[in-house]
Amino acid sequence: MREGRSGENDKVHPMTAMTGKRTHSLFRKIIIPLIVLMLLQSVIFFGATFYGGVSGTINQNAEDILAERVINQEQELEAKFTTQWANFGRASDNIGHIYDNVAGASGRNLYEDAQLQRAVLADASGALIDMLRSNEVTGVFLILNNAKDYEPLRDGTQQERYGLCIRDYSPTSEYADREDLLVVRSPSSLVADMGCSMEAWWDARFTFNSETPGDYYYKPIQMAYENPDAETDDLAYFDGPHSFMQADRAVVSYSIPLRDKAGYPYGVLGIELTTDYLKTLMPTATLSGDNAGCYVLAQYTEDSETYQTVAYNGAQFQQCFRGKTTFQAKSRGGGMIECENTEGDVKFIGSVSDLQIYNHNTPYEKQKFAVIGLVRENALYGINTIVKQRLILVSALVMLFGCLSVLLISRRLTRPINKLSQKVRGMDGGTDLRLERLNIDEIDDLVESIEGLSEKVSRNFTRTEFFSRMSHDMRTPMNAIIGFSSPELLESADPEQIRDYMDKIHSSGSYLLTLINEVLDMSKIEMQQMELRENVITQKNLLVAVVPMIREIAQKKGVKFEIKADDSETPFYCDSQRMSQVLMNLLSNAVRFTEPGGTVRLEVMEVGKDEEQVVNFIRVSDNGCGMSEEFQEKMYEPFAQEGRTGGGTGLGLAIARQIITLMGGTMNCVSVPEKGTTFELYVTSRIAQMQSSAEGEQNGNGKVQTRQQTVCAPGESGVLSGRRVLLCEDHPMNAQIARRLLERKGMIVEEARDGAEGLKRFWDTDPGTYDVILMDIRMPRMNGLETAQAIRALQREDAQSIPIIAMTANAFKEDREASKNAGMNAHLSKPIDPKILYATLEMYLDPERLS
Repeated sequence: MREGRSGENDKVHPMTAMTGKRTHSLFRKIIIPLIVLMLLQSVIFFGATFYGGVSGTINQNAEDILAERVINQEQELEAKFTTQWANFGRASDNIGHIYDNVAGASGRNLYEDAQLQRAVLADASGALIDMLRSNEVTGVFLILNNAKDYEPLRDGTQQERYGLCIRDYSPTSEYADREDLLVVRSPSSLVADMGCSMEAWWDARFTFNSETPGDYYYKPIQMAYENPDAETDDLAYFDGPHSFMQADRAVVSYSIPLRDKAGYPYGVLGIELTTDYLKTLMPTATLSGDNAGCYVLAQYTEDSETYQTVAYNGAQFQQCFRGKTTFQAKSRGGGMIECENTEGDVKFIGSVSDLQIYNHNTPYEKQKFAVIGLVRENALYGINTIVKQRLILVSALVMLFGCLSVLLISRRLTRPINKLSQKVRGMDGGTDLRLERLNIDEIDDLVESIEGLSEKVSRNFTRTEFFSRMSHDMRTPMNAIIGFSSPELLESADPEQIRDYMDKIHSSGSYLLTLINEVLDMSKIEMQQMELRENVITQKNLLVAVVPMIREIAQKKGVKFEIKADDSETPFYCDSQRMSQVLMNLLSNAVRFTEPGGTVRLEVMEVGKDEEQVVNFIRVSDNGCGMSEEFQEKMYEPFAQEGRTGGGTGLGLAIARQIITLMGGTMNCVSVPEKGTTFELYVTSRIAQMQSSAEGEQNGNGKVQTRQQTVCAPGESGVLSGRRVLLCEDHPMNAQIARRLLERKGMIVEEARDGAEGLKRFWDTDPGTYDVILMDIRMPRMNGLETAQAIRALQREDAQSIPIIAMTANAFKEDREASKNAGMNAHLSKPIDPKILYATLEMYLDPERLS
């Protein structure tokens, strides 16, 4: 210690000096550097988070979520359009038969006779109403051609055509009769027979002029004349918002030409959807919960930045674009666009997903339709700002908590050491010593040893004589601990010296602990120094000496005694008497504190071995009364008992632990009141006779030694290379990720966009074409469970044997059971772990692994 001032106070105890400068020294040497370090860590973390790509990733994730929602909305509309709305097959066939019957019976051309046209319309009205009901559209129409050749509508002219147009503004409602239907266009003579009401602005004919040009009629008719060999479905035309007159509701239409057997286009058949009905099919709640976005069904041409509005839903569109029929948007790539409102002060980010309305190589395929989801930029990327704010708050709270923790820990570190020193220097032989725990293993072990030593001395012989004998040996390491931990030394020490001081404190504490334990051993074991007398034994020798006695004790009490041993025959050096003493103590305690009908279990096995040493593991467990946490803290103290009846001196655990320690082993205990207790021992011993071979084969008695084998990392065995995979995945991004993972290992991937396409691909190929099928669960048309069941039911040789692996976001237990019941071999949950994917594929593609 450093020298003090001269005078009568020159002789100051080191503990006093340390206590006087403790707070100031710790603050300067520990707290301030740690605060600076935490501040630097926070700055590095924040900078790495938002300037290392995390911010961009968050924004990209927001765009991906927007794109996924728009794709889902587009797929719903496209499914309705292709499978329901545009299903003209039955109606067009029925009308064709009606036309043939009427024309054939009269022998006259339809376009020359208005009476024949009305007859066709009268007979076709039922087919139109059936189509209106089954297709769940808001309107259907049939317009008959009254010209032999194509007659375009010219500027300033007007043309009329006979036809029918029937509306149902609530297509999903069900009525037994036709009271909900309105006739918009029909000859007056047919209205009464149809049993429908008439719209207020009903008319007998379709009238086309410059105000109502009727592209939904002229475009299909024109294409029918110009493409006589084309299929009528390929000549379909989608007409944007239009109406018959100002009082009419805005509708969009989809129509196809009708031909007779000679190829003459005798009319146009079409469906109508009101824009109000389309709005109900695009709920903005699925896009943005805070009304910050809107859906737009738009029409555009390739390489154009102008979008023509067909229908929209969401207050944002009306507020920002003032109901404009067109708006400009700039492409950001990847199906993303950006645009501004009419005033230019609100920016929108959008995702565009095309509707596949027209077939390829058709007259109007360049006319594109898309579902667009628009969200305000500040709302879409708002999560980024929130994350930044919360990270700043969390960093500040962590720093504050860290500073307080450092302060408290430093005080807890110094105060108990001072108290320990004061109590040790002031110990009274007539008082049991109880010291505060610091939660530092070495010092707490020292504290426990000092307390145990004090109690033993107070019970067995004169404390004054005992401490007189031990004072010098105890104070020497204690002086090193207190001296090297004092702030006076730490204040002027460099880091290398501090490390040296800590090593000396640790070694002094270890030395003091060893010293005290030796003293306790002398007092526990008949006041003599314990010595181990080693002899050569095996597991069998150890068990033979203990098991019969314990089995007899347990049998008398009605306790079940179980033994599990690997019967290792490795000979090793051990004090068999002391080891038997330990086992007898632990097993007898287990039987003593286990009620009749309970179970005591002994496990002995060899867990490690090299050329010189062997490690034996011993576990003694019971399901008896257990021990309280309070008692477990002092159960290794001499004479310690928890107050239960059952005999015993309270020395057994202390003696057993000391024996195992002297043998170089470890002894651990886990106990829960009313559930039982488990002791685990690891004992390392010298091998008495080396094994003659380490080949890893069986020895003469059939005992299997360790065999080393080379195990490849998942995906590195080469099993996957060249294998063909059928990937059934409807989401493009998920499919792209899976393809990349599989192709990295040399696999050949073929994709199916849904279960129905996957089933068809499998059926259309020869048996053995595919080695494995990866199956998503949630897919349109046919889900993964239905597809797997259908494949397993096919009558072909590989339908039952080909591995089908579910690869889905459904991760609950019932989802895994459903996959198994559908005939799938395995179930992988998204996001997919590549190692698990490769390992699963290898397991089912490598016969040796599967076996």
